[in-house]
Amino acid sequence: MTELFKKLLSLDKRYSENIYKSSENHTNLARIINIFTGMYGTLPLFFLIIVTSDNFFKSGFTIIILGILFAVGFEHYLKKFLKRKRPTYSILKSYSFPSTHALSTMTLVIFWVLTSTDQSVLLTALIFVYLIKIGISRVFLGFHYLSDILGGWLMGLGVGIVSSMIYLLVR
Repeated sequence: MTELFKKLLSLDKRYSENIYKSSENHTNLARIINIFTGMYGTLPLFFLIIVTSDNFFKSGFTIIILGILFAVGFEHYLKKFLKRKRPTYSILKSYSFPSTHALSTMTLVIFWVLTSTDQSVLLTALIFVYLIKIGISRVFLGFHYLSDILGGWLMGLGVGIVSSMIYLLVR
């Protein structure tokens, strides 16, 4: 490993631990956040996108589902290949990089932004706030490092763009 890479990992670990330590003083808040961002945390975003997307059920639904399934499958094998351990304080014992929550929410958001014609500025802003909330909550709850979230967002950006391109070609 290069010296720069080691420094970046050290910063990642330190900032992630600081965010997690702030949750120790807010256990009730952590419980509430876990409810809204846990395993089914992306469902409200998914339903919001379905409701606000024009012609979503024609071909968009199938394309975005296939895109997310591909992304999650790829992410699953990437986790096994990279074998990055979760933070030591995490209750989860699987590998952490990249974050599935970050990947799937970013995929949905990018797909919606690039394919929907009925976007309001307020709704778009709310969707991006939700995206950021999901990502930061994973660090706040101690499940991921910040770089896991950034990696998931970057992968989701790619999958969202490709899924959108396919949708726009097919519709």
